[in-house]
Amino acid sequence: MSLLDFHLRPLVEFDVDIKEHRRLFNQFLKTMSWGHSPYRFICPDQDQFDLVTNIKGKMLAHYLDREFGKPLPVATSRKDVQKMKKLVDKQTKR
Repeated sequence: MSLLDFHLRPLVEFDVDIKEHRRLFNQFLKTMSWGHSPYRFICPDQDQFDLVTNIKGKMLAHYLDREFGKPLPVATSRKDVQKMKKLVDKQTKR
């Protein structure tokens, strides 16, 4: 094991319900740098998109849930995105 492993920031799964995680992401959007964060965020359940896109989707679902009371599904893979597009197309044709 390298000595550098002891100095790395810990890997933490981004949790939209934790206020500190939301604050750190907001700081990232302002500075476009994770340098101020004490963590290295991961999103293990979503592997098709980059980290920032995954966090943005979780944040959007979180705030829409707070505003309207219904969580929107967050696409976790390309297949999910395709299913959601088909569902939207069906609903708009009515």
